[in-house]
Amino acid sequence: MKLTNEIIKIKDLSIGYRTKKDKLILANSLNLSLFQGELVCLIGKNGIGKSTLLRTITKIQNELSGEILIQNKNLHHYKPEELAKKISLVLTERIPQNNLTVYELIALGRQPYTNWIGTLSNFDKEKINSAIKQTGLQDLIHNRCDELSDGQMQRVMICRALSQDTDIIILDEPTAHLDIQNKIEMFKLLENLAHNLKKTILISTHEIQFALEIADILWLMTENGILQGTPEKLIKNNQINQLFDNNYVYFDKNSMHFKVK
Repeated sequence: MKLTNEIIKIKDLSIGYRTKKDKLILANSLNLSLFQGELVCLIGKNGIGKSTLLRTITKIQNELSGEILIQNKNLHHYKPEELAKKISLVLTERIPQNNLTVYELIALGRQPYTNWIGTLSNFDKEKINSAIKQTGLQDLIHNRCDELSDGQMQRVMICRALSQDTDIIILDEPTAHLDIQNKIEMFKLLENLAHNLKKTILISTHEIQFALEIADILWLMTENGILQGTPEKLIKNNQINQLFDNNYVYFDKNSMHFKVK
C-alpha cells in the first residue's frame, strides 16, 4: 500500500558547514520524503554527513541552501516550542541528569506542553504512563538513571521521546555501544512504534544488516547524494554495493549479507 501522508519533504537541500570565507558542502541537491508510519534507516560510511543531515532536519544546524518542510510548513517558520511538538530527538550521548529517576527523566518529554513551573496535568501523566508501558519500563521507573545499563538508558531515552508525543522521532546511532541482544530489541521496539503507533522514525545507523531486514525505506548516503528506496529495490539494483568504495567487500544477494572478496 502506497503511503500518502507526507510528514517531511526535503527539497534541493545542501548541507555542510560555513566558515568566514567559504563553506564545506557535505551533500548537495537532496530531495527526500518521509511518510507517516515509516521506519527509515539512514546508512553510509563514517564522515559522509549522516549526523549533519539529522542536525539540519532537526534545526540544530542551518542548511546551506534548499528547504525542509515539516507537515507542509517550512522548518524555519516553527518556533522552538512548536517544533518540539513535532520532532523528538534521541542522541547517543548519555545525558548529564543522572541524579534523576527514570520516571523524572521520561517526564521531561512533556516540557513542551507543561506550564512554566513544569506542573504535570493528568493528561501529561497519561502520556508518560502510556510511553512507559509501550517501552516496557514499568519495573525501572523508580531507579536512578546512573544505575542503568546502556541498553536500559537508551530505552528510557526513546520512552522520553515517546512521552513527548511527536509525530516524528529522529535517532542518531541508537544502538551504538549496545550488545547484540539489546540491538535486536531496540530495532524491534522502533519497528513497533512506527507500524503500530504510526510514528515517523528516522534512524542513522551502522547496523547495516539490521537496517536491511527491518527498514521500510533506506537512505543510502554516498559522495554523490542519497539513494532512496526499499531494501529490496536497492539490493535488486546493486545500489547497496555503493555503501563501500573498495574492492574487498560486496553484497551477496543469495545470502543477503555483505561478504569479503
